[in-house]
Amino acid sequence: MDLVSVILFGTYQLCVLIFYGVYKSAGTPRGTVFLGGYIPSWTVKSPEIQALSAEYHRSLRRLSLPAAVAGLPMLLGAWLPVSLLMIYFFVWMGILIAGSLLISAKAFQKLFRLKKEKSWFCPETLSLYTPKDGSEPFLADDDQYWLKGWYCNPNDKRLLVADRVCATNYGLNTGRKAGIVLNTLLWGGMAAGMIWLSALMLDMDFRPFSMTIQENRVTVDGGMYGATFDVSDITDLELLDALPEGKRNRRNGAATSQYLLGKFTIAGYGDCRLFYYRESSPVIRIETEEYNVFFNTRDSQKTRGLYQELETRAASAGVQ
Repeated sequence: MDLVSVILFGTYQLCVLIFYGVYKSAGTPRGTVFLGGYIPSWTVKSPEIQALSAEYHRSLRRLSLPAAVAGLPMLLGAWLPVSLLMIYFFVWMGILIAGSLLISAKAFQKLFRLKKEKSWFCPETLSLYTPKDGSEPFLADDDQYWLKGWYCNPNDKRLLVADRVCATNYGLNTGRKAGIVLNTLLWGGMAAGMIWLSALMLDMDFRPFSMTIQENRVTVDGGMYGATFDVSDITDLELLDALPEGKRNRRNGAATSQYLLGKFTIAGYGDCRLFYYRESSPVIRIETEEYNVFFNTRDSQKTRGLYQELETRAASAGVQ
């Protein structure tokens, strides 16, 4: 089983458990706290609160159980490109985060409407609330500032506030311009990072390794990694059945179940540049004064043709 798959699967399942555990605890009334909001203690056992709690827990299970099962394809790393697994991981993490926030926000809004209808507000936290839809103002506690699923209070000078659902976390007050800007940068930066990483991995997984020989110049391209040298720089050239079995250390690059790409060191060969498909044979070894290059393509005949061309060019350049 591919190590990357195990890491992605384990990380994802851990996130599912954490999200379920954190949001589940918010749906169980504790004292005067329920769903991250405040209710009078005598309402905890009321049928309305109990029904809302049961509905909230059902919604969480409907999200968490399918989400956990959806993580199973992440174990297919031995058969699927890492880029596709990573995109699948990002998509389901987005579903998990957005789904949890949506369930929590909807339940909280139902609680707020119930509190307004029943006048179940804590007297010590009451203030006048003016709805943005133009309806009549009414007395409410500070739960009004959490109706979007996060804190939004333009009258509060604080930028960071403790989260209602998980008290160990802090969120931004989007009622302030600085909070909106930082929140946009935070989520936008995360999205941009995931898109960039996905594009990078897609390029490595689906761009075929190539070698071009123009006059005396050899260029090996593997997308993010490459190697360029003159034919006259070659000190040794051979065609191997497979990559040497010596100890390999990856310095910078990718090592997936399908290929090895980037900068490695191999016992007996020192500094190496690998452009190697694991299931393909043969492989060309090109030795220069600086490093060894191991290269092949998925087409064995193409690899042999490149080797013969290199051999001919090297002989013409007087390489022994």
